[in-house]
Amino acid sequence: MRFDIFGRTEAGLVRQENEDHMLIGGMIRNRGSLGLRLDGDDELITGPGLLLAVADGIGGAAGGATASRLSLATLERAFNGDSRPVRERLVWASEAANAAILDAARAQPELAGMGCTLAGVCLTGTGYLVFHAGDSRIYRYRRGVIKALTLDDTLAGLAVRAGRLTVGASARHPRRHVLTNYAGSLEFSLAIEDGRGPDDGDVVMICSDGLHDLVPPAELESLFDRAATDLDTLGHTLIESAIAHGGHDNVSVVLLRFSGVAREARVEGLDAAQDNGSAGKAGTPDGDTGKEKGGAR
Repeated sequence: MRFDIFGRTEAGLVRQENEDHMLIGGMIRNRGSLGLRLDGDDELITGPGLLLAVADGIGGAAGGATASRLSLATLERAFNGDSRPVRERLVWASEAANAAILDAARAQPELAGMGCTLAGVCLTGTGYLVFHAGDSRIYRYRRGVIKALTLDDTLAGLAVRAGRLTVGASARHPRRHVLTNYAGSLEFSLAIEDGRGPDDGDVVMICSDGLHDLVPPAELESLFDRAATDLDTLGHTLIESAIAHGGHDNVSVVLLRFSGVAREARVEGLDAAQDNGSAGKAGTPDGDTGKEKGGAR
């Protein structure tokens, strides 16, 4: 099995600073692109597991960028510095990242109120886990169909969970950017789900709302149809498409493509996921308050 990885992040056309950061194999960036190719027996994957993530900052240019970088740096360090099972390490590392943001905000008044979304994939020798908090998203493209693997932690997302709003209608909801869960809050919790075993040719996309807010679903699927086998081209095309649609926000994408996946590996990954079960979300917010991402971002 082989894993191809590509990421790119840009400030966009309107904002002066990029408050997004991306994490790929221990490298954290908030400008430019980064690529990686690994075999299935690479020690980064068979050892502690490989983290791929996007964090979108909240709290103004200084605070937002600080929070997103601090969250990913702490997440990576804590995850790789612990020996517990992968799922437990993810929870532990995310709580450490949340605490680091809160501590920094208390220590520096100019950073008060900062936070960030957090979305990513933990790649292991038997499959992958999906984790997220906020409205950065994770999608999977499989055999011509793209599917969202996460549901936004926003007031609109709460309405979708409660059955009061469809996913399509939530994209136009006036409170779709009001976050109910994010790193840097006292109520933070990390949703963790099993990737359910990759198929050969699957592409997993992690992106900030600067991409999924601007590129319509039909166009998103069309872009994958044309370039799913070439991650560099696909990644650049996704970013350029968001910019062509206005580029009013920072935009980030990390792509992971699985190739050479044997049937036995797919079955093993699915069985392992079913045996482990799904952690779901502990303490899904059900109140009517949240943090508005617009304006201060």
